[in-house]
Amino acid sequence: MKALFLVFVLLSVSTASFAEQLQSSETKMKHLVFIDVWQYFSDQQTPLTDWLSAQNSEEYQVQYVQPNINVTRDILAQAQQAFPVLGDLYLDENYQLMRQYGVWQMPYHVILQNDQTVFKGNDTDLARYLVAEQLINQEQLTAVHHLLQDLTHENKPQPSQTQFVKQAPVARVDENDIAPNFKGHTLLAEPISLNSRLTNLQADEHLSLVFVDSLCPMPQFAGCEASLARLAKRKDSNTLIVVNGYYVDEHHVKQFIAANKLSQPVLWDQHNHIFNQYGVLATVTEIRINKNGRVIRRTQL
Repeated sequence: MKALFLVFVLLSVSTASFAEQLQSSETKMKHLVFIDVWQYFSDQQTPLTDWLSAQNSEEYQVQYVQPNINVTRDILAQAQQAFPVLGDLYLDENYQLMRQYGVWQMPYHVILQNDQTVFKGNDTDLARYLVAEQLINQEQLTAVHHLLQDLTHENKPQPSQTQFVKQAPVARVDENDIAPNFKGHTLLAEPISLNSRLTNLQADEHLSLVFVDSLCPMPQFAGCEASLARLAKRKDSNTLIVVNGYYVDEHHVKQFIAANKLSQPVLWDQHNHIFNQYGVLATVTEIRINKNGRVIRRTQL
């Protein structure tokens, strides 16, 4: 069986959609390599890079895909200059390919034959697939032998993989609990704390903490777009948006807020301290707190 690999990250302007590019190719098999360019800067790129480069041709195409997570076009341009293998890079703007192929970690590989998926998996899965299909020679195999050594750790992530998972919470704050205080700054650099916001409430008012993830609409955040649309319609002054800090920087968060037209004060929880204080694992989560500092409702928005 002969496999062909295709990897797309196009930083130059292209009028063709990704699907149109695939359809225009006469290649029977294509290989998508989902990457995180920051792994390349830290010398943690896939150990299969040399093998991919050796296979890449008109008949055996390889296309690298960078999800639009915590990157800018300037960063991608620097990566392309430093790592020529990334010269043809497709930026997955709205995580469309990630959602289409169910990608949850990086590096991750998807092989297509006649536009049908014949393989999906991480580096270790791919190495085993190549051996089983006799698509890798002994010299190439030596470079990735460590991926095949310990079958008992098959389900454990490799050190070079980026995993999109949440850490376990320290505690969970439920209805009737006293809400823990927190301090920070909004994206407008204004100091903010729970106590200061509660002080400004009227006796019959409540404060809504809305916990969101700026990686929405990635696959694991089902329904988040509809929740954000509802949040954007709110015009009250007693809502505070708390943004998950994992895998993003402040610039990305600001772009996310603007794209979703959110007008409420926003606190970027850079180290996820507030998420952990309140035991929030799923987004979009709303926690309502009365003037006395007691949680009166916890629900998905």
